[in-house]
Amino acid sequence: MAHLPLNPYHSELFPKGAKGREEIKAYWEPSFNNFDAMTFAISELYAMEDGDRVFVRYSGRVKLKNDAGWYENDYYSTFRFNDDGDILEYVEIFNPITAARGFNLLDKIVR
Repeated sequence: MAHLPLNPYHSELFPKGAKGREEIKAYWEPSFNNFDAMTFAISELYAMEDGDRVFVRYSGRVKLKNDAGWYENDYYSTFRFNDDGDILEYVEIFNPITAARGFNLLDKIVR
């Protein structure tokens, strides 16, 4: 079974990742209840030598519901694909402090 997505810098504040259809749904579903809109501007996109992976550097801008403002962060991700072009693995690296600040979770950071 494919692993999708993986979050190596989750900082115990965000999900570590997901495996399989139901876990992937549970990983993403809560996000959509908090957001009115999302945009992701790609800065760099590189195909890797093995041909089934790409590296992406991008920034995200998310409009929060209830006029709560905007959440912005910078991301580095790798995507691994199968021969049919389906995503098998998505690794997302972002600044967890920026995320904690954006979602009022700074007090939850374990020291």
